[in-house]
Order: sequence, then C-alpha cells, then structure tokens
Amino acid sequence: MGSDVKNINISSEPINGEPVIMVSICCVTYNHEAYIKEALDGFLSQKVEFNYEVLINDDASTDKTPEILKAYEQKYPDIFKVIYQRENQYSKYKSGMNPRFNYPRAKGKYFAICDGDDYWTDPLKLQRQVSFLERNPQFAACSHKTQQVSDGNFEDDHRFGNIYNGSDVLTTEDLILNKVRIHSSSLLFRKEFLIEPEWLYKIKGLDIILRLLLSLKGPVKVLQESMSAYRLHVDGVSNSFNHQNYGKFLNMCTLYTNFNEYTKYKYAEPIKEAIKKEAKIHIVDYEINKFKEQFIKNKEYEYKYKYIDDLNYLDGITSFNAVLKLLFLKLKRKFSTKSND
Repeated sequence: MGSDVKNINISSEPINGEPVIMVSICCVTYNHEAYIKEALDGFLSQKVEFNYEVLINDDASTDKTPEILKAYEQKYPDIFKVIYQRENQYSKYKSGMNPRFNYPRAKGKYFAICDGDDYWTDPLKLQRQVSFLERNPQFAACSHKTQQVSDGNFEDDHRFGNIYNGSDVLTTEDLILNKVRIHSSSLLFRKEFLIEPEWLYKIKGLDIILRLLLSLKGPVKVLQESMSAYRLHVDGVSNSFNHQNYGKFLNMCTLYTNFNEYTKYKYAEPIKEAIKKEAKIHIVDYEINKFKEQFIKNKEYEYKYKYIDDLNYLDGITSFNAVLKLLFLKLKRKFSTKSND
C-alpha cells in the first residue's frame, strides 16, 4: 500500500467472539442486473487491514438482480447481508432508503455509500479514507474524485471532487455553495456523527442534506485520487425526474429551508445564494430553453425572457412559503399580461 495508508493501528480482533466491523458499505439497488456485478466486485476488490460488511437493500427488483445478489451472498455470507423487499419502498417513501433499511443494522465505525448502478474503481479507496479519518479525528467525512460514465465510456474530466480555486477541506458554507461537487459513491463518514432530524426522511436529495448535517460535526476532506464511477443511464434515480423544473427547485428550497431552521439561521446568507443558484438552474435556464424551442418567433418570448431572467425577486427569500408566494405572483403576472395582449 502507498505511504498514505501505512502506520495506522486498526484493530480487527474479535470482541466477545464477534468480528470488529470497521466499515459498513450501504448499497441500494433496483433492477440493476446490468450493473450490480461491477458494484459488488468493486466492494470485494478492496485491499484493507480491517473488516467490512456490505449491506444491500434490494427494492423488489423484477429482473435478475436478486439472483445475482443471492449468488454473492451464498459465496461470501460473512460480507454480504441483503434485504429482499417484496414491495418497492422507493415508490412509497420517495427517499431515505439507506437510513430506513441499511443504517439501523450497520455495525461499522464508518459508513460508505455506493448505489447498485455505480461502482468503485480503486482497490485502496476504503483504506485511504479510513486511514485519513483515523489520523484526523476532527474530520466528519472524507470523499474523493468521481468520474462520470455514460454508455460505458468515462468522461474526460471529473465532474465530482474537482478542486478549482478553493481548498480540499470543505466547511458547511462551502457545501451549501457547492464549491466542490461530491458524489455519494465517494463518501465515507463517521457513524457517530450521523444526525437524523425528524424531517430528514421527507426530503429528496438526501445525499446533499446528509453532507450538510455531517459538516456541522466537522469538515469534509476531498482526496484528489479518482476512486469511484457514477453511471449516467436513463433508468438511474437521478434521471427519473427532470433536473431542470419547478418541482426540483421547490424541493431544493424545502431542503435548504429545513436546514436553515435547524441551524437557527446561522447560514442564512449562503443559503440565500444557493437558492438563487438553484433558481437559475431549475427555473431560468429551464424556462428560457423551453420557451426558445416553442416560441422563438413569438413576441411573447421577449416578455417572458425578461420575466424569468430577473432574479432580484429572490433577494427576499427566507422560507419555503415565501418561495411559493413569489412563484405564484410571478405566474399570476405572466398569465394576466398574456390575457391583456
């Protein structure tokens, strides 16, 4: 192993006959028969000086995913522990699969996350991250670069984990402002630092709020090795809803509003900036592109462009209700103007 993973005293001696689990790998899968083997083999490829377990929640897959999981579970019964759901839980809850089904049964000091359609690309991933957190107890979590894969081909640049003009140590404010994009497949965090407010399970974008809550306990380190792959495909959860629309924007407002209230408005200013950015991505750009396609030759385009390009109205956002009110007023203005033409 490299110099970055040596000289760390990690005990894996059994306690009362039970093996000490250092890392619980939490995986959620649904109809991933084309991808799941790569994820499972990535877990097994890890070269570590400690014990780990792989906790998998199969969300009532209708393809051959359960058959593949059972084969691995039978071959490696001490590593793989699978829940085979009879009814799809994501359709019921819409989020929170790991916190509901994997976290409660985890025995590890650290949690690692990797969905069934993503995978790890470096056999030293876990050892590097555990070694860093063992040496640096003030850190809540550790991540790294992640490559995006589309149609089996790696993207040239790393969309996740790139450090541009900032630091590889991220604070809560850095994460709110999304200064470095972190993919869930790269995250390793301390179980003892896991915070689960009552509203946590009601939020989509659980990966985002998880990182924010962890950062309240300590900073997040971003290693510059690329050690995981995020697979972009039409059946992926991240592609199951449009990333540029009002629904996505309102969901992000809900996320930030809950976090803002939870932290007693300590991060109100960066949250305001984050909401503006989300509005630009999910409303302004979405509406402009959609309108250009449909009404590029229509005079209404000139008015609508003005309407959606003006972000000044977002300066007063302090709550989710304020967002709804402002959007309603804007839509009302749009339709009333159209009817008067």
